[in-house]
Amino acid sequence: MCVTTRRSLRLADREEIAILHGRGETVREIVRVLDRDPSVVSREIRRNTRTSGYRATTADQRARQRRARPRACLGFYTPQEKLQQLLLEDEGQAKGESVVPTN
Repeated sequence: MCVTTRRSLRLADREEIAILHGRGETVREIVRVLDRDPSVVSREIRRNTRTSGYRATTADQRARQRRARPRACLGFYTPQEKLQQLLLEDEGQAKGESVVPTN
């Protein structure tokens, strides 16, 4: 159904959603115009509708803030750190030592 492969909505898409949603169009009608997946459009409306209604510029600003939020590191290593860790483990196993992480 959806031909578009873009992941995120552009401001122009959000403006179209605002116009159509303001006219009282259903999510299915908005989906047909934008050629997007229904879940994308309904999630966008649900996340960004306030007491004053859906505002495209506000929704776009909020989406940018969500994308820009720093993510916590969950124990991932750079390729160099991972290689160093594997080499240390190999050395420890070759010597017959038990390798226990120090972190």
